Amino acid sequence: MRKGFNITEMIVVITIFGILAAVIFTNAAEGRKRANDTRRMNDLKQVQAALEAYKLANGKYPVTAPVDDDTFWQASCTGASLTSFAVVCNGATWAKDLNIGITADLLDPRNTAGLEYTYLYGSDSFNYKLMAWKMQSKQGITQAQNDSGASASTCTCAYTDGSGACAASAEERNSGEDANYELFTQGARCW
Repeated sequence: MRKGFNITEMIVVITIFGILAAVIFTNAAEGRKRANDTRRMNDLKQVQAALEAYKLANGKYPVTAPVDDDTFWQASCTGASLTSFAVVCNGATWAKDLNIGITADLLDPRNTAGLEYTYLYGSDSFNYKLMAWKMQSKQGITQAQNDSGASASTCTCAYTDGSGACAASAEERNSGEDANYELFTQGARCW
């Protein structure tokens, strides 16, 4: 009569547990990324609704600065403002500072320093653009690639890639890790 397991049986069981653990952890990580991207999209839709209500009451959107000004984009980033990218970092209060009725602090779920994983808003009073800078999940990247982007033929330089060079399309600009979710009025599609 045999007691216990032999070494081969033990190795098989440990291998099966290892494979199951790898699958579970991989799915959990992708689920967390999807949840972050869903929050990003919902946050921007909340701000968009408040912007439209503000325009109905005031006849215009809250102005940030002229489009070519180095303080044009108001952002949720923390740390020093990035004038080389025309970004003013306002931290969690960026949406409240617009005075459009948003009372909650809005930060990107990852909230890293600089421009990675941040929200941006720019407006010339007639048009606006809201962005969630960098989506994480495959679903979020797909959504960013289909976010009503303009075709390159309608703009002088419709999109820029990570280096600031012209990109041919929203799909090229929003490829891989650098996909940005955007909500905007038609006049702001090329910003």
